[in-house]
Amino acid sequence: MTRPGGAIAVALRGLTLRGVVDDVTTTVPPGARVAIVGANGAGKSSLLALACGLVTPDSGEVTLDGTPIAALSPAELRRRVGVVSPEVPLLRGTLGRNLSYARPRASNGRRERVAALCGVDELLQQLPQGEATRLAGGARNLSWGQRQRVAWARALLSGPGLLLLDEPDAHLDADSAAHLDRVLQRFPGTVMMVTHDLQRLRMADEVWHLEAGRLVERGTPAELLAGATRTRALFARQLRRVS
Repeated sequence: MTRPGGAIAVALRGLTLRGVVDDVTTTVPPGARVAIVGANGAGKSSLLALACGLVTPDSGEVTLDGTPIAALSPAELRRRVGVVSPEVPLLRGTLGRNLSYARPRASNGRRERVAALCGVDELLQQLPQGEATRLAGGARNLSWGQRQRVAWARALLSGPGLLLLDEPDAHLDADSAAHLDRVLQRFPGTVMMVTHDLQRLRMADEVWHLEAGRLVERGTPAELLAGATRTRALFARQLRRVS
């Protein structure tokens, strides 16, 4: 798949968050898809939070196209980096407010394209008030799959060059999972995604395996699912189901 300009190069240098992430140094080429895997508590979500500036490291730095994220304003980070994570919940207020959070002045055409890609157009047809639908605390008046669709659309509307996804495929119904696959296939930028799903792992260009906050394996899905690797052991049950 050809990925046009606008994709962001990411560099993590000596990234450390005491007790959580331990001296991670690695890079992501512009347009690459990286799957971040590991057992629960391995530091995967914390690494994503560091990569978008939600958390400040104790040492080390993150750069986007060579610029330290500490030098970027919050508005610039929101424009350049789309984040889907439990650490960035949907907002109280209307569904439309959530969709337009990162780019309030997005054109109707852009909003419609993003909504169709993420399956939000189908959701809006099911809601009598459409974008005027008010979300309860935690958006509990939407199903988990519906919340994820809104979160994906919110993250994509600004046209980011980097998309960070923290287990976006957990607990999805089949239809929402299909929309996630479309997002991953069509998004032209760089993707870093925490996942426990073998199918999403195989969609990646590269896999990072974390243990106790350390990057212990790095390679293509084919490389890390072959032989006696930590990654193959982690996905052994799913591999048996598809064999």
